[in-house]
Amino acid sequence: MKVLLVLAIFTSCASGKIDYTPPKKQIEIKNKKVVNLSFNKAWNKLIEKISETAHSISNMNKDSGFLNINYSLKDPEQYLDCGRFVGSFSGPRKKEKYDFSAAIPNKKYSFVTPPNNVQTYDRTTQLSGATNLYLKKLSNNKSELKVNIKYILEVSTNITYMNNNYQWITTPSKNSPYTVDFNTNSKGSAQPKSNVECISNGKLEELFLNML
Repeated sequence: MKVLLVLAIFTSCASGKIDYTPPKKQIEIKNKKVVNLSFNKAWNKLIEKISETAHSISNMNKDSGFLNINYSLKDPEQYLDCGRFVGSFSGPRKKEKYDFSAAIPNKKYSFVTPPNNVQTYDRTTQLSGATNLYLKKLSNNKSELKVNIKYILEVSTNITYMNNNYQWITTPSKNSPYTVDFNTNSKGSAQPKSNVECISNGKLEELFLNML
């Protein structure tokens, strides 16, 4: 009986909220580069640089200057702007303030749902996709590299809460998992499952451009 009373006090005294703000205004991402290399030298250098990374070439055609690369990255926050979550939680045993990127790989936070139920969210993200590289001959000693990246951010959330029998339950949220997918110089939205939006910050495009 004492345990139930403590749990009742814990839930009845808790309060909190969390709000989402989408990314700032999108900027034009640089995705082209001209180099002072012949097509053959640029192509060979590109293949060499890609082979030094963990990325895998799934398709290529030298005649058309096309390369397709599959990738998977551990830290989406490094390459994406998906807005931020800001909020707070206050209970008898803990008080927390939240301010974190929606692209962060892992985050736990507490939330209060009506009428006064405390839930703990364990949110994870994973970034994968494909990069298309286009190499074009401009002259005998000049080539242009163009990068277009397909981003696929997968977001999964598990919720831990107490049921009516005072048992702790962990279950995926009703909208989990969901994905946000988009290309270079476009915006992705997870609607209708979530209001999260994402854009590229240009760092992954820069990574590939700097291979030449």
